[in-house]
Amino acid sequence: MKPPAKLTTAQEAAFAAFWAAYPRKDGKAAAREVFARLIGAGPAGGVDPAFLVRAAQRHADQCRERQLERTYIPHAKTWLRDRRFEDEAFQDPPEVPAGPTFEPPEAEDLWWPHFRDAGMDRGAYDRWIRPCRIETGSDGQVTEMWAPHAFHAQWLETRLDHLIRRALGHMPEIEVMP
Repeated sequence: MKPPAKLTTAQEAAFAAFWAAYPRKDGKAAAREVFARLIGAGPAGGVDPAFLVRAAQRHADQCRERQLERTYIPHAKTWLRDRRFEDEAFQDPPEVPAGPTFEPPEAEDLWWPHFRDAGMDRGAYDRWIRPCRIETGSDGQVTEMWAPHAFHAQWLETRLDHLIRRALGHMPEIEVMP
C-alpha cells in the first residue's frame, strides 16, 4: 500500500473545503489521492483547487435541486478522475472583458434580473432564455416557456433546468413555438 499523497497546509485546507462541499461522502482517502494528483505538477495536474471547490458546490446544488438519490451521485474519486468538473454546468462564468461594454437597461428585459441572481451569465441568458417567450398566469407566476425549436427546448430542460428553477422558483412547462 502506498503512503498518502503529501499536501501542503493550504492544499489540505482546499481538500477539506472540497470534501465539505461534495454531495456524497464515500471514499475520502481515494478522493484525496485524485485531488492531490489534479492540483499537483505533472500531466494531470495544474488544476486550481479553488475551482474544484466551486465546481463541487455547483454539483451539490444541482443534486439538491434535482433531488437526486445518493446512489445516482458519483463518488468524489470518480467525479474527479473523470474530470467531470470540466463539464459545462460546473464551469465558472466567463470573465467580463475590461473596457466599455454595452448592456441594455434591465427595464427592457423583465427576466434578466431573475436569471442573473440565479447565477446565469449574460451570454448564456441572451443565447438560451431571451429567445424564449415566457408566459405568466394572472397570479404573476410563470406558467410556460416557449422555445424557438425542439433542440432549444431540450437544452433548457436538460442543461439549464437547475438555473430555471432557481430563477423562477419552479420548472415551467417548456413548449416549442409554432
